[in-house]
Amino acid sequence: MFGTRMAGGTSALKGVMPLYKFIGNKILTAVQNRILKSNFSEFHSGYRSYSTALLRSIPFEVNSNDFHFDTEIIIQCLAVKAKIVEIPIPTFYGDEVCHVNGMQYARNVVLASLRFSLGQMGFLYDRKYDLKNQHYPRTDSPYSAHQRIVDKVPAFSRTLVIGCTSATMIQRLVAKGCVVDGIDSMPREEVPAALHTYHRINLATELERLAEILKNNNYDYILLADVLERMVEPERLLDFIRTENAPRPRPTVIASTSNVAFIVLRAMLALGQFNYGVRGILDRHHTRLFTKKSFERIFVQSGFDVEEISGVSLPLSTVFGDSSGLAMKLEAATDFLARTWPGSTAYQLIISAKPLPTTNQLLEVSQDHSEDLRNHEQAEVDEDETETADAPVVH
Repeated sequence: MFGTRMAGGTSALKGVMPLYKFIGNKILTAVQNRILKSNFSEFHSGYRSYSTALLRSIPFEVNSNDFHFDTEIIIQCLAVKAKIVEIPIPTFYGDEVCHVNGMQYARNVVLASLRFSLGQMGFLYDRKYDLKNQHYPRTDSPYSAHQRIVDKVPAFSRTLVIGCTSATMIQRLVAKGCVVDGIDSMPREEVPAALHTYHRINLATELERLAEILKNNNYDYILLADVLERMVEPERLLDFIRTENAPRPRPTVIASTSNVAFIVLRAMLALGQFNYGVRGILDRHHTRLFTKKSFERIFVQSGFDVEEISGVSLPLSTVFGDSSGLAMKLEAATDFLARTWPGSTAYQLIISAKPLPTTNQLLEVSQDHSEDLRNHEQAEVDEDETETADAPVVH
Protein backbone atom coordinates (compact mmCIF):
# COMPACT_ATOMS: atom_id res chain seq x y z
CA MET A 1 0.00 0.00 0.00
CA PHE A 2 1.19 3.49 -0.85
CA GLY A 3 0.11 6.56 1.03
CA THR A 4 -0.49 9.42 -1.40
CA ARG A 5 -0.71 13.11 -0.65
CA MET A 6 -1.64 14.04 -4.22
CA ALA A 7 -4.94 12.23 -4.73
CA GLY A 8 -7.05 15.14 -3.52
CA GLY A 9 -6.20 17.78 -6.10
CA THR A 10 -4.46 20.67 -4.33
CA SER A 11 -5.12 19.41 -0.81
CA ALA A 12 -1.39 18.84 -0.32
CA LEU A 13 -0.87 22.60 -0.46
CA LYS A 14 -3.22 22.99 2.47
CA GLY A 15 -0.89 20.74 4.43
CA VAL A 16 1.84 23.31 3.99
CA MET A 17 3.58 21.48 1.11
CA PRO A 18 5.73 24.13 -0.61
CA LEU A 19 4.45 25.08 -4.06
CA TYR A 20 7.74 24.17 -5.77
CA LYS A 21 7.58 20.66 -4.24
CA PHE A 22 3.97 20.27 -5.31
CA ILE A 23 4.76 21.25 -8.91
CA GLY A 24 7.92 19.13 -8.99
CA ASN A 25 6.07 16.13 -7.60
CA LYS A 26 3.33 16.46 -10.21
CA ILE A 27 5.81 16.80 -13.10
CA LEU A 28 8.03 13.92 -12.00
CA THR A 29 5.05 11.64 -11.39
CA ALA A 30 3.63 12.44 -14.84
CA VAL A 31 6.99 11.74 -16.51
CA GLN A 32 7.44 8.45 -14.65
CA ASN A 33 3.88 7.33 -15.35
CA ARG A 34 4.52 7.92 -19.03
CA ILE A 35 7.81 6.01 -19.04
CA LEU A 36 6.59 3.12 -16.89
CA LYS A 37 3.04 2.95 -18.28
CA SER A 38 1.64 3.31 -14.77
CA ASN A 39 -1.08 5.50 -13.29
CA PHE A 40 -0.01 6.61 -9.82
CA SER A 41 -1.08 9.89 -8.30
CA GLU A 42 2.32 10.09 -6.59
CA PHE A 43 5.68 8.31 -6.81
CA HIS A 44 7.40 10.21 -4.02
CA SER A 45 5.60 9.54 -0.76
CA GLY A 46 7.55 7.95 2.06
CA TYR A 47 4.49 6.19 3.47
CA ARG A 48 4.75 2.58 2.20
CA SER A 49 3.70 -0.85 3.39
CA TYR A 50 5.07 -3.99 1.67
CA SER A 51 4.12 -7.60 2.30
CA THR A 52 6.96 -9.91 3.27
CA ALA A 53 6.01 -12.23 0.39
CA LEU A 54 6.50 -9.35 -2.05
CA LEU A 55 9.85 -8.39 -0.54
CA ARG A 56 11.03 -11.99 -0.91
CA SER A 57 10.20 -11.86 -4.62
CA ILE A 58 12.23 -8.77 -5.54
CA PRO A 59 16.00 -8.09 -5.23
CA PHE A 60 15.64 -4.83 -3.29
CA GLU A 61 19.01 -5.51 -1.59
CA VAL A 62 20.81 -4.31 -4.74
CA ASN A 63 18.87 -1.05 -4.92
CA SER A 64 20.43 2.34 -4.34
CA ASN A 65 21.11 3.63 -0.84
CA ASP A 66 20.08 7.10 -1.99
CA PHE A 67 16.63 8.70 -1.98
CA HIS A 68 15.62 7.14 -5.32
CA PHE A 69 15.55 3.71 -3.60
CA ASP A 70 11.81 4.39 -3.29
CA THR A 71 11.45 4.71 -7.06
CA GLU A 72 13.49 1.56 -7.73
CA ILE A 73 11.37 -0.58 -5.42
CA ILE A 74 8.18 0.75 -7.03
CA ILE A 75 9.57 -0.26 -10.42
CA GLN A 76 10.37 -3.73 -9.09
CA CYS A 77 6.81 -4.03 -7.80
CA LEU A 78 5.49 -3.05 -11.23
CA ALA A 79 7.80 -5.57 -12.89
CA VAL A 80 6.40 -8.49 -10.88
CA LYS A 81 2.86 -7.17 -11.38
CA ALA A 82 2.29 -6.72 -7.65
CA LYS A 83 -1.08 -5.39 -6.55
CA ILE A 84 -0.53 -1.78 -5.48
CA VAL A 85 -3.23 0.22 -3.70
CA GLU A 86 -2.98 3.98 -3.10
CA ILE A 87 -4.53 5.36 0.10
CA PRO A 88 -5.01 9.13 0.52
CA ILE A 89 -3.15 10.52 3.52
CA PRO A 90 -2.88 14.04 4.95
CA THR A 91 0.20 16.10 4.20
CA PHE A 92 2.32 16.64 7.28
CA TYR A 93 5.80 18.09 7.79
CA GLY A 94 7.51 17.58 11.13
CA ASP A 95 10.48 19.35 12.64
CA GLU A 96 13.11 17.02 11.17
CA VAL A 97 15.74 18.49 8.83
CA CYS A 98 15.99 16.74 5.45
CA HIS A 99 18.54 17.85 2.87
CA VAL A 100 17.54 16.55 -0.57
CA ASN A 101 19.14 17.92 -3.72
CA GLY A 102 15.95 18.30 -5.74
CA MET A 103 17.55 18.39 -9.20
CA GLN A 104 19.80 15.42 -8.49
CA TYR A 105 16.84 13.47 -7.08
CA ALA A 106 14.75 14.26 -10.17
CA ARG A 107 17.59 13.15 -12.42
CA ASN A 108 18.05 9.89 -10.53
CA VAL A 109 14.37 8.88 -10.54
CA VAL A 110 14.00 9.64 -14.26
CA LEU A 111 17.18 7.69 -15.09
CA ALA A 112 15.97 4.75 -12.97
CA SER A 113 12.68 4.74 -14.87
CA LEU A 114 14.45 4.97 -18.24
CA ARG A 115 16.87 2.17 -17.38
CA PHE A 116 13.97 -0.14 -16.62
CA SER A 117 12.09 0.86 -19.77
CA LEU A 118 15.16 0.40 -21.98
CA GLY A 119 15.84 -2.90 -20.25
CA GLN A 120 12.35 -4.08 -21.18
CA MET A 121 13.22 -3.28 -24.80
CA GLY A 122 16.45 -5.28 -24.54
CA PHE A 123 18.83 -2.34 -24.84
CA LEU A 124 20.11 -2.12 -21.25
CA TYR A 125 20.59 -4.55 -18.40
CA ASP A 126 20.37 -3.87 -14.68
CA ARG A 127 20.45 -6.69 -12.12
CA LYS A 128 17.89 -5.03 -9.90
CA TYR A 129 15.30 -5.41 -12.67
CA ASP A 130 16.31 -8.95 -13.63
CA LEU A 131 13.21 -10.64 -12.23
CA LYS A 132 12.49 -14.34 -12.61
CA ASN A 133 9.04 -14.05 -14.13
CA GLN A 134 10.17 -12.03 -17.13
CA HIS A 135 9.91 -13.78 -20.49
CA TYR A 136 9.67 -13.14 -24.20
CA PRO A 137 6.19 -11.79 -24.83
CA ARG A 138 3.96 -13.28 -27.47
CA THR A 139 3.83 -11.22 -30.63
CA ASP A 140 1.10 -11.28 -33.25
CA SER A 141 2.98 -8.92 -35.55
CA PRO A 142 3.05 -10.01 -39.20
CA TYR A 143 6.62 -8.67 -39.30
CA SER A 144 8.01 -10.83 -36.48
CA ALA A 145 10.74 -13.37 -37.21
CA HIS A 146 8.59 -16.32 -36.13
CA GLN A 147 5.68 -15.26 -38.35
CA ARG A 148 8.05 -14.80 -41.28
CA ILE A 149 9.35 -18.33 -40.71
CA VAL A 150 5.78 -19.69 -40.67
CA ASP A 151 5.11 -17.87 -43.95
CA LYS A 152 8.11 -19.59 -45.57
CA VAL A 153 6.89 -23.11 -44.74
CA PRO A 154 4.34 -24.45 -47.27
CA ALA A 155 1.14 -26.04 -46.03
CA PHE A 156 1.20 -29.76 -45.20
CA SER A 157 5.00 -29.85 -44.89
CA ARG A 158 6.67 -32.36 -42.60
CA THR A 159 8.57 -30.09 -40.23
CA LEU A 160 11.09 -30.49 -37.41
CA VAL A 161 11.28 -27.61 -34.92
CA ILE A 162 14.51 -27.56 -32.90
CA GLY A 163 13.87 -25.33 -29.89
CA CYS A 164 10.18 -25.39 -28.93
CA THR A 165 9.79 -22.20 -26.88
CA SER A 166 7.44 -20.53 -29.37
CA ALA A 167 4.04 -22.14 -28.92
CA THR A 168 2.53 -19.54 -31.24
CA MET A 169 4.80 -20.50 -34.15
CA ILE A 170 4.11 -24.22 -33.68
CA GLN A 171 0.35 -23.67 -33.45
CA ARG A 172 0.36 -21.64 -36.66
CA LEU A 173 2.32 -24.33 -38.49
CA VAL A 174 -0.17 -26.98 -37.34
CA ALA A 175 -3.02 -24.73 -38.47
CA LYS A 176 -1.49 -24.84 -41.97
CA GLY A 177 -1.75 -28.63 -41.94
CA CYS A 178 1.94 -29.23 -41.22
CA VAL A 179 3.04 -32.29 -39.28
CA VAL A 180 5.33 -30.77 -36.66
CA ASP A 181 7.85 -32.70 -34.57
CA GLY A 182 9.88 -30.98 -31.87
CA ILE A 183 13.23 -31.25 -30.11
CA ASP A 184 14.13 -29.45 -26.89
CA SER A 185 15.53 -30.12 -23.42
CA MET A 186 12.31 -29.24 -21.55
CA PRO A 187 9.90 -31.81 -20.05
CA ARG A 188 7.02 -32.82 -22.33
CA GLU A 189 4.43 -30.97 -20.24
CA GLU A 190 6.26 -27.66 -20.84
CA VAL A 191 6.21 -27.79 -24.64
CA PRO A 192 3.23 -27.09 -26.93
CA ALA A 193 0.67 -29.88 -26.99
CA ALA A 194 0.22 -29.35 -30.74
CA LEU A 195 3.48 -31.19 -31.51
CA HIS A 196 3.01 -34.48 -33.35
CA THR A 197 6.10 -36.05 -31.75
CA TYR A 198 8.41 -34.63 -29.12
CA HIS A 199 11.99 -35.71 -28.43
CA ARG A 200 13.58 -34.49 -25.22
CA ILE A 201 17.24 -33.97 -26.10
CA ASN A 202 19.94 -31.78 -24.60
CA LEU A 203 21.73 -30.61 -27.74
CA ALA A 204 24.82 -29.66 -25.75
CA THR A 205 25.44 -33.22 -24.51
CA GLU A 206 23.18 -35.55 -26.52
CA LEU A 207 23.58 -34.33 -30.08
CA GLU A 208 24.24 -37.88 -31.29
CA ARG A 209 20.59 -38.76 -30.60
CA LEU A 210 19.61 -36.32 -33.34
CA ALA A 211 21.18 -38.60 -35.95
CA GLU A 212 18.58 -41.36 -35.55
CA ILE A 213 15.71 -38.87 -35.71
CA LEU A 214 17.01 -37.31 -38.92
CA LYS A 215 17.66 -40.67 -40.58
CA ASN A 216 14.22 -42.07 -39.75
CA ASN A 217 12.23 -39.03 -40.88
CA ASN A 218 12.30 -37.33 -44.26
CA TYR A 219 11.61 -33.79 -43.11
CA ASP A 220 10.79 -31.11 -45.65
CA TYR A 221 11.81 -28.30 -43.30
CA ILE A 222 14.01 -27.99 -40.22
CA LEU A 223 13.43 -24.80 -38.20
CA LEU A 224 16.02 -23.21 -35.92
CA ALA A 225 14.21 -20.17 -34.54
CA ASP A 226 16.62 -18.23 -32.28
CA VAL A 227 18.55 -21.40 -31.45
CA LEU A 228 22.07 -21.12 -32.87
CA GLU A 229 23.01 -18.05 -30.81
CA ARG A 230 22.30 -20.02 -27.61
CA MET A 231 24.78 -22.78 -28.48
CA VAL A 232 28.49 -22.83 -27.71
CA GLU A 233 29.20 -24.76 -30.92
CA PRO A 234 26.35 -24.23 -33.39
CA GLU A 235 28.60 -25.61 -36.13
CA ARG A 236 28.22 -29.10 -34.64
CA LEU A 237 24.44 -28.94 -34.95
CA LEU A 238 24.67 -27.81 -38.57
CA ASP A 239 27.17 -30.59 -39.30
CA PHE A 240 24.76 -33.17 -37.89
CA ILE A 241 21.88 -31.80 -39.93
CA ARG A 242 23.97 -32.04 -43.08
CA THR A 243 25.60 -35.43 -42.56
CA GLU A 244 22.82 -37.39 -40.84
CA ASN A 245 19.98 -36.60 -43.23
CA ALA A 246 19.07 -38.93 -46.03
CA PRO A 247 20.81 -37.67 -49.19
CA ARG A 248 17.50 -37.23 -50.98
CA PRO A 249 15.32 -35.30 -50.59
CA ARG A 250 17.30 -32.57 -48.85
CA PRO A 251 15.37 -30.54 -46.25
CA THR A 252 15.33 -26.76 -46.23
CA VAL A 253 16.77 -25.30 -43.04
CA ILE A 254 15.28 -21.98 -41.90
CA ALA A 255 17.06 -20.25 -39.03
CA SER A 256 16.73 -16.89 -37.31
CA THR A 257 19.13 -14.98 -35.08
CA SER A 258 19.64 -11.54 -33.61
CA ASN A 259 21.77 -9.07 -35.58
CA VAL A 260 24.57 -7.75 -33.39
CA ALA A 261 25.37 -5.13 -36.07
CA PHE A 262 21.92 -3.53 -35.67
CA ILE A 263 22.34 0.23 -35.98
CA VAL A 264 21.03 0.93 -32.46
CA LEU A 265 23.63 -1.41 -30.96
CA ARG A 266 26.32 0.24 -33.07
CA ALA A 267 25.32 3.64 -31.69
CA MET A 268 25.31 2.34 -28.12
CA LEU A 269 28.72 0.75 -28.60
CA ALA A 270 30.03 4.10 -29.83
CA LEU A 271 28.83 5.52 -26.49
CA GLY A 272 30.64 2.78 -24.58
CA GLN A 273 27.48 0.76 -23.87
CA PHE A 274 27.43 -3.03 -24.36
CA ASN A 275 24.78 -4.32 -21.99
CA TYR A 276 23.59 -7.90 -21.79
CA GLY A 277 19.99 -8.28 -20.65
CA VAL A 278 17.11 -10.65 -20.01
CA ARG A 279 16.02 -10.61 -23.64
CA GLY A 280 16.75 -8.95 -26.96
CA ILE A 281 19.90 -9.03 -29.08
CA LEU A 282 22.17 -9.15 -26.03
CA ASP A 283 20.16 -11.74 -24.12
CA ARG A 284 22.49 -13.12 -21.44
CA HIS A 285 21.92 -16.63 -22.81
CA HIS A 286 23.27 -15.69 -26.25
CA THR A 287 26.74 -17.23 -26.35
CA ARG A 288 27.31 -16.60 -30.07
CA LEU A 289 26.61 -13.27 -31.73
CA PHE A 290 26.16 -12.88 -35.49
CA THR A 291 26.20 -10.20 -38.16
CA LYS A 292 24.62 -10.78 -41.56
CA LYS A 293 27.94 -11.87 -43.07
CA SER A 294 28.99 -14.12 -40.18
CA PHE A 295 25.53 -15.75 -40.05
CA GLU A 296 25.74 -16.55 -43.74
CA ARG A 297 29.34 -17.69 -43.37
CA ILE A 298 28.60 -20.27 -40.66
CA PHE A 299 26.15 -21.99 -43.02
CA VAL A 300 28.47 -21.85 -46.04
CA GLN A 301 31.39 -23.22 -44.04
CA SER A 302 29.15 -26.00 -42.70
CA GLY A 303 28.37 -27.16 -46.22
CA PHE A 304 25.04 -25.47 -46.94
CA ASP A 305 23.78 -23.76 -50.06
CA VAL A 306 22.34 -20.44 -48.84
CA GLU A 307 19.21 -19.64 -50.84
CA GLU A 308 18.15 -16.42 -49.09
CA ILE A 309 19.02 -14.20 -46.14
CA SER A 310 16.67 -11.40 -45.12
CA GLY A 311 16.20 -8.89 -42.33
CA VAL A 312 13.48 -8.51 -39.69
CA SER A 313 12.55 -5.16 -38.16
CA LEU A 314 12.63 -4.15 -34.50
CA PRO A 315 9.35 -5.45 -32.96
CA LEU A 316 8.05 -2.00 -32.03
CA SER A 317 4.47 -3.20 -31.56
CA THR A 318 5.68 -5.65 -28.91
CA VAL A 319 8.02 -3.16 -27.25
CA PHE A 320 5.29 -0.54 -26.91
CA GLY A 321 2.37 -2.95 -26.50
CA ASP A 322 0.56 -1.45 -29.48
CA SER A 323 -0.43 -3.93 -32.19
CA SER A 324 -2.70 -1.64 -34.18
CA GLY A 325 -1.60 1.98 -33.80
CA LEU A 326 1.44 4.10 -34.51
CA ALA A 327 3.93 1.46 -33.36
CA MET A 328 2.64 -1.01 -35.95
CA LYS A 329 2.88 1.61 -38.71
CA LEU A 330 6.46 2.38 -37.70
CA GLU A 331 7.20 -1.35 -37.64
CA ALA A 332 5.95 -1.65 -41.22
CA ALA A 333 8.26 1.19 -42.26
CA THR A 334 11.28 -0.26 -40.47
CA ASP A 335 10.47 -3.67 -41.97
CA PHE A 336 11.08 -2.16 -45.40
CA LEU A 337 14.45 -0.83 -44.23
CA ALA A 338 15.35 -4.19 -42.67
CA ARG A 339 14.62 -6.03 -45.91
CA THR A 340 16.49 -3.47 -48.01
CA TRP A 341 19.59 -3.03 -45.82
CA PRO A 342 19.58 -6.03 -43.48
CA GLY A 343 23.23 -5.69 -42.49
CA SER A 344 22.65 -2.56 -40.41
CA THR A 345 18.91 -1.90 -40.10
CA ALA A 346 17.67 -5.43 -39.33
CA TYR A 347 16.99 -6.35 -35.71
CA GLN A 348 17.00 -10.05 -36.61
CA LEU A 349 18.11 -12.13 -39.58
CA ILE A 350 16.43 -15.11 -41.27
CA ILE A 351 18.33 -17.52 -43.49
CA SER A 352 17.06 -20.29 -45.77
CA ALA A 353 19.61 -22.92 -46.78
CA LYS A 354 19.84 -26.49 -48.05
CA PRO A 355 22.55 -28.93 -46.91
CA LEU A 356 24.85 -29.97 -49.74
CA PRO A 357 25.36 -33.73 -50.08
CA THR A 358 28.51 -35.13 -48.48
CA THR A 359 30.94 -37.45 -50.27
CA ASN A 360 29.53 -40.48 -48.44
CA GLN A 361 26.00 -39.48 -49.37
CA LEU A 362 26.97 -39.10 -53.03
CA LEU A 363 28.64 -42.53 -52.97
CA GLU A 364 25.54 -44.00 -51.35
CA VAL A 365 23.33 -42.49 -54.04
CA SER A 366 25.72 -43.73 -56.74
CA GLN A 367 25.74 -47.24 -55.29
CA ASP A 368 21.95 -47.29 -55.05
CA HIS A 369 21.68 -46.06 -58.62
CA SER A 370 24.17 -48.68 -59.84
CA GLU A 371 22.25 -51.38 -57.99
CA ASP A 372 19.02 -50.21 -59.60
CA LEU A 373 20.65 -50.31 -63.04
CA ARG A 374 21.98 -53.83 -62.45
CA ASN A 375 18.59 -55.01 -61.27
CA HIS A 376 16.94 -53.40 -64.29
CA GLU A 377 19.44 -54.97 -66.71
CA GLN A 378 19.06 -58.36 -65.04
CA ALA A 379 15.29 -58.07 -65.29
CA GLU A 380 15.58 -57.37 -69.03
CA VAL A 381 17.88 -60.38 -69.49
CA ASP A 382 15.49 -62.61 -67.56
CA GLU A 383 12.60 -61.33 -69.64
CA ASP A 384 14.46 -62.04 -72.90
CA GLU A 385 15.35 -65.56 -71.76
CA THR A 386 11.73 -66.18 -70.79
CA GLU A 387 10.49 -65.00 -74.19
CA THR A 388 13.08 -67.20 -75.95
CA ALA A 389 12.10 -70.25 -73.92
CA ASP A 390 8.42 -69.69 -74.61
CA ALA A 391 8.84 -69.12 -78.35
CA PRO A 392 7.38 -71.98 -80.57
CA VAL A 393 9.88 -74.30 -82.27
CA VAL A 394 9.53 -74.36 -86.11
CA HIS A 395 10.53 -77.65 -87.92
